[in-house]
Amino acid sequence: MEHFRHILKKFLPIGIVSVFFISLSFFPFIASANDAQFGWAKGIGSTASDGAYSVTTDSSGNVYTTGLFSGSNVDFDPAHPGTCILTSAGLKDIFVSKFDSSGNCVWTKAMGGTGNDVGRDISVDSSGYVYTTGNFNITTDPNGVDFDPGTGTYYLKSNGVADVFVSKLDSSGNFVWAKAIGGVAIDIGESIAVDSTGNVYTTGMFRKTVDFDPGDGIYNLVAVGTTTIYTDIFISKLDSSGNFVWAKAIGGTGNDAGWSMTLDSTGNVYTTGNFNITTDPNGVDFDPGAGTSYLTSTGLNDVFVSKFDSSGNFVWVKAMGGATNNDSADSIAVDSSGNIYTTGIFRSATVDFDPGTGTYYLNSNGGGDIFVSKLNSSGNFVWAKAIGGTGNDMGNSIVVDSIGNVYTTGYFYPTTDPNGVDFDPGTGTYYLKSNGGNDIFISKLDSSGGFVWAKSIGGDDSTATHDDTGFSITLDSNNDVYTAGTFYITVAMPNGVDFDPGTGTYYLKSNGGGDIFILKLTPLTDITTSTLTGLVTPVRGATPIAVGHLATT
Repeated sequence: MEHFRHILKKFLPIGIVSVFFISLSFFPFIASANDAQFGWAKGIGSTASDGAYSVTTDSSGNVYTTGLFSGSNVDFDPAHPGTCILTSAGLKDIFVSKFDSSGNCVWTKAMGGTGNDVGRDISVDSSGYVYTTGNFNITTDPNGVDFDPGTGTYYLKSNGVADVFVSKLDSSGNFVWAKAIGGVAIDIGESIAVDSTGNVYTTGMFRKTVDFDPGDGIYNLVAVGTTTIYTDIFISKLDSSGNFVWAKAIGGTGNDAGWSMTLDSTGNVYTTGNFNITTDPNGVDFDPGAGTSYLTSTGLNDVFVSKFDSSGNFVWVKAMGGATNNDSADSIAVDSSGNIYTTGIFRSATVDFDPGTGTYYLNSNGGGDIFVSKLNSSGNFVWAKAIGGTGNDMGNSIVVDSIGNVYTTGYFYPTTDPNGVDFDPGTGTYYLKSNGGNDIFISKLDSSGGFVWAKSIGGDDSTATHDDTGFSITLDSNNDVYTAGTFYITVAMPNGVDFDPGTGTYYLKSNGGGDIFILKLTPLTDITTSTLTGLVTPVRGATPIAVGHLATT
């Protein structure tokens, strides 16, 4: 059963073009196709729960993912059985996989012990080295968890319930190094980035006291919250060999978390996440150096966006949030001009997204709405957009192309509006309808925040635990759009979930509690301004071209 879509099409009777006469004049012909079409999709999983939490690409168009999987003989390339098989060592294991641009598995690797181990983010440098971060758990093996996915061994031991790991593999998936950071509580690496010289940056959350030097030295950071309930933000830098360079801690007495980070071309470090109310009347100090830069939450969790230089020195921080509920940014991106983009969820009824002296209010339509925000290189407000219905809708990941177009993915929920959720944040409307529970969305806005297109994918199961979600989005050099996440079994859709968001169909079936998906969308070729010599006219009766979407043939 093909899911509901609103696809606006305009048909131009352009087929074979006849030149009636040639003149010395030049006539410009301009057309543009601002849409994307299905490229390929992969479904991977066992009868238990599996998920992809991050996706990235390299300069050759290879596609890398990380996340978690469980079970025996999990096939990461069902189209070529037996080529990419993994078996977990315990409850949940980390996977790192590489596919070529056509969706063929190049290699896949597993790391994990008998506990729950998760890969949360992935990055690739210009030489093809692959970096991941996440968390690993205590294990029954007295040696710890083996982070060498090959025939060798390299053990890391968790100091508490869960510790941060940072791992480096080469372009063939061979082990290079792995590092562990953590204390006696739960510490998690949420995001990773690598600069042009191979320095590795991570952010996430930690509790109590943690030594952030994974080598023989000691560099302790102490969370302001004194119990294991409360978390502080960390930002850490290692060199290309995994040696400690610096680490910073930010937080108050509440729960504060770094969810995402990115770098600009000069090595400045941008992080985003949420910070909470604190017992300090000044608020939370985001300058971990000798200075102070306080932010005060207007309600519960508020959004922060911070900038540090490559040496870990504080540059600036901004806050956005409402007074009535939790608001959080889950992903950050920066363009070539230093503009900063974030996405996430705002649950407060009204939020001022201008972090400066001005105001720019967005209103939530329901339980939680998606926001997309743009700041300039100084952290000043440029624009912000809201998308959502009466349910919970969330932006999980954001990426920006070379001309400032903004792509997001996440999930949206059924709404009381019979039309669905309007994904055009401007004066127009473009509705997407959920098939049941959370459905995946992929959206494109232009550099001014104007709507370009939006796509939806999802099954029909409305149970709370069976929600389809896009966790990560990235682009390759051709502006092909890749998303990764989790999809579930369907009840009334026996063919599975249709991953072609256009007029065609491409079904994937979940094997169990939740499966990994990787989806590629390709841009329709833009016909830019060109010059034709002479007059042209279309031949009557030629096959029309659908501007806005073309189904693959």
